[in-house]
Amino acid sequence: MSEEQKQNLPRKVVDWLGKQGHPLEFFVNGELWKVGLEAHQGIFVRDPSENILREIDVSCQASSHIDDHLVRVEFVIECKWSRDKPWVLFTSPFSNLSREAKVCQTIGSLLGYTSLWVQAGDDRFEKLDLYSTPERGGFGGCQAFSDNRDPVFSAFQSVTGAAVSRAFNYDPELFGREPRRSADCGLPRSCVVVIPIVVVDGILFEAYSNLKDGSLEIGEIDKAQVFWRGSPSWGLTTTIHVVTRESFPAFASTLATESRTMVEIMTDAVCSMHAWLETGNEGDLGLNKVSRGVVGFPKILSDAYKARREQEEDPIKAI
Repeated sequence: MSEEQKQNLPRKVVDWLGKQGHPLEFFVNGELWKVGLEAHQGIFVRDPSENILREIDVSCQASSHIDDHLVRVEFVIECKWSRDKPWVLFTSPFSNLSREAKVCQTIGSLLGYTSLWVQAGDDRFEKLDLYSTPERGGFGGCQAFSDNRDPVFSAFQSVTGAAVSRAFNYDPELFGREPRRSADCGLPRSCVVVIPIVVVDGILFEAYSNLKDGSLEIGEIDKAQVFWRGSPSWGLTTTIHVVTRESFPAFASTLATESRTMVEIMTDAVCSMHAWLETGNEGDLGLNKVSRGVVGFPKILSDAYKARREQEEDPIKAI
């Protein structure tokens, strides 16, 4: 290697790293720390359904504790460099979910998911941008000018799989291990929800049909919500937030503010569940009559309620 080649090598390495998305990961991680969120890069998590390790580009969290419960909101972030080929998201006014359905179908641990099921009609969600209702919701997408395997589909599958794996890892019984339950009420100790995000270093478009004449419209956007139904590991609809690099600093501020509100809401849900299990009065749950987009009562509530009543009938079991 000549001296000139050696001098040019660092620049070439930096250019190559940029196309792999690594500088974007450092940028995203730094912006999250700036707004007070605990962020980490290069996290690995085990997928319980496939028994493989999944890598998470960047993750961050806001946490609290109540009694022996951990209450946490996590964000799992996939970083994608695509400056040479814009991303195009397919959107439609008919591809949307109600706010309550989005809340209730958020990826979470057993107790985390249940906490949002209980609080689905809480008025505080109306003020959260994370659960806002866009004019047009996304349902898919592609990378323009690309003939290879579609990186947009792969990114959505990857970030959803990582988020589900992260949530499931808080429930050891899903791995055949001894469950971690509260000594007071029998509910799981970890109350965690995980929200998937994709950050794109490049131009982001949306493509949608003009309802008047059926023509295809396209416009540049800086963020979108994609309602993903392609995950084999999460049977419900996943809301994926797609954000450009340029708009991420403002989005990070939103995450910091709204994650704290979500922790408060989830903490209130845990308190309500404790009260209901103690009294047996369903009014203590504070359920609102809203469409949650799912059918049935969460199983962990039914199981905990049954166990609680059995303890009351046979006090020896509680010893």
